[in-house]
Amino acid sequence: MRERLARDPLAMDPDAVAWHQLHTFATESHTFLERLVASPLFGGVLRHDWGTVEWNRPRPDAERCAFPLGLVTVHAGGLLLEAFSEERLGELRRHACELGAGPVTADETRAFRLEHVLAHPDALFQPLQPTPRAVPTAREIAARWLTMAWPFLPREDLQGRAPHEVLGKEGDRTHLIRVLDGLPAELAGIPGFVRATILSRSVPTGTEFQIVTHWTSLDAIKGFAGANVETAVVAPVVQELMVGYDATVVHYEVEDVFEPRAADRPR
Repeated sequence: MRERLARDPLAMDPDAVAWHQLHTFATESHTFLERLVASPLFGGVLRHDWGTVEWNRPRPDAERCAFPLGLVTVHAGGLLLEAFSEERLGELRRHACELGAGPVTADETRAFRLEHVLAHPDALFQPLQPTPRAVPTAREIAARWLTMAWPFLPREDLQGRAPHEVLGKEGDRTHLIRVLDGLPAELAGIPGFVRATILSRSVPTGTEFQIVTHWTSLDAIKGFAGANVETAVVAPVVQELMVGYDATVVHYEVEDVFEPRAADRPR
């Protein structure tokens, strides 16, 4: 693992991955948000004077990463820094200080594994939620993990490389299937998720995929996709690879499953 991390400076140690949050009470937050957006390290959109900005470059002269290395949420009460490793959070904190946020003190810190966040979403800091009691859905949690942690984890099925090295650089069918095949396993911790089947066929524009997911109940699907269960949930890492995708999905109930007995199989 050390050799792998040494070759890819953006790769993360899977054993060290956790959702890290640092909240600091800061003054002049609005001015700092403008500096963040203007910096080559960050990118984002101002929304209602406050918002979240993505950290996209480890240094100003580096290539912009397709996936955020961290997030900075600026709100009336201060700053919230988020990353999926303690080391990466430290780098983000240093950049915030250098951009003029002043001493970014760790007034409140939290670090949770993905399975804990899924079971206790109210444990996260959520300064921009519409109401104090609002908590992120399983879909929102999974999407955050798939864009900020999963792309930087080395995988054996990608010859030890992390997905961020492959996506956008090697769009051939072999690597695409490997990436898609890994998603169901990564989502196994979502409550109610049973399994996923990935089908493919060749079409004039490339390769068409059909993904069939199985869940324990409609309520489980709502917990993942939200109240509108007909809206397709397509991970951002998959969207980057697709020419297009269906915006809606269709649900069916499994009436029966037929599997021939061993004695009935041709010999």
